Amino acid sequence: MAFTNITKNINGTWEIYSALDMTKFQAEMAAFAGNTSIGMSKQDLSKTELKITVNVYNADGDEKGTLAVVHTIPAQYENAISHLEDDAHDLIVAMAGVDATAERDTDTESWSAKYSCKLVDDTFQVNFHKKEVVVQNYSNNTTKTSLETYFATRPNLAQTAPSS
Repeated sequence: MAFTNITKNINGTWEIYSALDMTKFQAEMAAFAGNTSIGMSKQDLSKTELKITVNVYNADGDEKGTLAVVHTIPAQYENAISHLEDDAHDLIVAMAGVDATAERDTDTESWSAKYSCKLVDDTFQVNFHKKEVVVQNYSNNTTKTSLETYFATRPNLAQTAPSS
């Protein structure tokens, strides 16, 4: 028996020239969710994860561990960062049992927002991250071209120049 309706699933990454800060990340999520320019009939936000990591150091400067905060709502994330920075010393003393300091690790901060999308008959996922946009499981080049065209119109999503 022969297979019918064979669909290829293609994945691609749009590497962003300059990492998105939280304000730009939120702006891109809102713009994408409201976008009608490429004819998508659906772009539903299915998952958001916002993570901050704080490294904990004792009085001698030795790393004692890390604290991580994960939220799904940007406003709560910003509030959690504020509390973590304000109350880190007391929290660390309570958790580690030693007088220590905390330092926000912006290199490991990560944000992602996953959208389930449909463009004509192609269903796929678009994942916005701090440094890239990943498109998963699209099945035709029309989808790829449409998304690339859209991303190219967004100044926050300026693509990384290819390395030579």
